[in-house]
Amino acid sequence: MHVCDLTLLTPDVIGTNQQNTQPVIHAEYNTLALRKLIIRSRQRPVTAASYSRRQFELFNIVISDHDDLPLAAVMRLNDRPQRIDGCYMFADPVHLRADRDSIIMLGKEQLEIKASEADEIIAMINAHFRDDGIRLDLISGQHWCLSVPTVQKLHTFPLAEVIGQNIHPYLPYGEDSGYWRSILNEVQMLLSTCNFNQEREASGELTINSLWFWGCGPLPAHEKSPWTTVCSDDYLVEGLARHTGVYCERMPEDAYTWYDKAGAGKHLVVMGDNYISKQAGDGIERHKTITDMETRWFSPLLELLKTGRVSDLTIYLGVAGCYHITPLHARRWWRHIGKHRII
Repeated sequence: MHVCDLTLLTPDVIGTNQQNTQPVIHAEYNTLALRKLIIRSRQRPVTAASYSRRQFELFNIVISDHDDLPLAAVMRLNDRPQRIDGCYMFADPVHLRADRDSIIMLGKEQLEIKASEADEIIAMINAHFRDDGIRLDLISGQHWCLSVPTVQKLHTFPLAEVIGQNIHPYLPYGEDSGYWRSILNEVQMLLSTCNFNQEREASGELTINSLWFWGCGPLPAHEKSPWTTVCSDDYLVEGLARHTGVYCERMPEDAYTWYDKAGAGKHLVVMGDNYISKQAGDGIERHKTITDMETRWFSPLLELLKTGRVSDLTIYLGVAGCYHITPLHARRWWRHIGKHRII
């Protein structure tokens, strides 16, 4: 038997109370192990303001709240491991729709972009902005990444926050924002001349009439990874692991499978894309997700703690809180559910 430490980060599938200080776990959820873990643990303060910022902090990379998270620079490493000085940002294709006094954004999920259209846009952008040192690439078949040779003083907003919204409050700001707004105007003019957009309009499809810049910054300074192993299917976590010098393994089937492979040391498991994609679903989908987490992770981890195979467990429940528990804590049977209001 080996002994190891684990830090587990879950997505925001579990809500919080109005004060954002305690998780709210509804009575119909079969989460006995999770409740015991929370009740018998010591709650720790949470500093990160978002799920993505927490991922950076877990790798000892702290980005000021006034700066963009350099998401594009880090995630690009998964496709292009070579480290090149400069600045990167996502430049996702979108459709902007004029609506009275606002301009509403629709994302690439509604566009169904063909490979030939993507190739044409990338070639056109790269040819037009070659003298500016701007280059657009498609990475991992889903992310559009823009690179520039110098660091930009720019604050942007994640695409997910702007979809379906009026874009005006979300336009880039900062010292270099004027330059990037002019670049955006040029991009929109170029896209308006594309034959495929005329064909889209004629057939009643949404046109690809703009790009959305976000996740701007250079590769951040870092220390050596604090983790012996990292397991996740989250694309950002894979990039952070690569950036800090540790291999990111695929998400294991459950906590027992993770333990059998982990060995001694400090380990990080981040429930990523497969769970995050479900967190915005309806109540039934959310219920299934939490039940799956209970069966595969929380219940086995409680047993691993009680038997001393996990000597130290820290659970981040999305933004719902941070909980630290040891085998000694796990055996505090007198701290039972009835005395603690977490439902």
